[in-house]
Amino acid sequence: MAKPFKIGNKFRVRTVVNGQRISEYHSTHDEAVIALKKYELENLQFKKGFKNFPTYNKLTFLDLVERWKKHHLPNKRRPKNDLSILNRYLLGFLRIFKLETSTY
Repeated sequence: MAKPFKIGNKFRVRTVVNGQRISEYHSTHDEAVIALKKYELENLQFKKGFKNFPTYNKLTFLDLVERWKKHHLPNKRRPKNDLSILNRYLLGFLRIFKLETSTY
């Protein structure tokens, strides 16, 4: 498994739990090892079936667009270009699709 490594005067732990990357900094090596063991145990519980993966609400593409507008659009340099493409081409066709059924 992964080991904590030193960056400056802190120790970094990088791992994947439930399909999401986790990166944390700890002040001592022992704290980093304990955190890493905690994540390894959680991964093992998922693999063995003792713990179930979290279920997410079934979102539509429109829900995704609303979230994108709220969190990512304000950081864009020219948001009107993205909005025009979204409104003109994507929303008319993808509005009703559930995200779990879409593939690429």
